[in-house]
Amino acid sequence: MKKLLIIIPLFITLTAFPQRLKKFKPAENIVLKLPADFVPMTPQEQQQRYQSPRLPLAMYTDAQHVVDFGINRSYALWDEKDIELMRKFYEASILELFDKVRFLNKGIANINGRDYAFFEFESIMYAENKSQRNISKYTYIMYTVAGGTTYVFNFTCPVRLRNQWQGTARKIMQTIKIKA
Repeated sequence: MKKLLIIIPLFITLTAFPQRLKKFKPAENIVLKLPADFVPMTPQEQQQRYQSPRLPLAMYTDAQHVVDFGINRSYALWDEKDIELMRKFYEASILELFDKVRFLNKGIANINGRDYAFFEFESIMYAENKSQRNISKYTYIMYTVAGGTTYVFNFTCPVRLRNQWQGTARKIMQTIKIKA
């Protein structure tokens, strides 16, 4: 019992403090900071967890493989001045993608001299059958256009970990720098 009384406060202390961030350069034109224990996902992990015909520019995960950060890009028809239209389009897309969405925050933010459409939300995807569980996620996602390319920065974790990771997700997003 004494060991348990020592371990519980230690666990709370270790998980209550914000994550130490370390500089990463996932692409020639992108620099950002992520938690120091994040590691790149293998292509197999990416395909298994994020089924998409196109691999992302970069995907990172924490040591437990529960919290993820990804970067995608596409050569779309958006222009940098279309950020408000882009925000409306992606908001509608998010609402269609999940069974239930609760926005915590959304809007347009200027970060390091570049405008981003951002969405912070909790989502639920209902299980397709009784043998599966609903999937509840906390997501902080940002979209921007640089040099004719749309970039998507996406932080996700289970909703149950939101309080532990929300501050870190917000800090990560504030560190993103893109050279166009």
